[in-house]
Amino acid sequence: MRNLLIIVFLLLSPSVFADEKEEQIKQAIEIAQSKVIIKKQRLETAPNIKWDNTVPLRYKGTINRHNQRSGLNFGFTQNLSQGIFYYNFKDKLEKGNITFTGTNQHGYWFNWNDKYGQGSLQLREYTDGSLKGIIYIDDGTMLGKKLGEFQGSRK
Repeated sequence: MRNLLIIVFLLLSPSVFADEKEEQIKQAIEIAQSKVIIKKQRLETAPNIKWDNTVPLRYKGTINRHNQRSGLNFGFTQNLSQGIFYYNFKDKLEKGNITFTGTNQHGYWFNWNDKYGQGSLQLREYTDGSLKGIIYIDDGTMLGKKLGEFQGSRK
């Protein structure tokens, strides 16, 4: 917002230094664009989590949640019965829990919850070590509404 005010001020102020004014406007625009890029990169980078030995299966990737793409880091106990996930949202680290519910032809199924909601998670592991899945949020139907997707790999 500050950069926008500078641009408007420079455009409206009379000056014999037209080239200098144009250069200042270009710089203000470049700074604003750089801030947007940096914020997006920070949001999409998986948070660094110091896992303890109770969480040996660890994954990093991205998730589409809250209408945005965010970095995600999650881990499971050795038998996949319990898990924890962390993701970036509004410049804060958010935490949630995962509980194994079963398997079928589509992969592993879990229930998840965090302070914003709860639902189901379907994950499938591939031979290259990658993990992909679909996240559903409870909406009163059996499966729930598709909330987003996950893709990542074991770390």
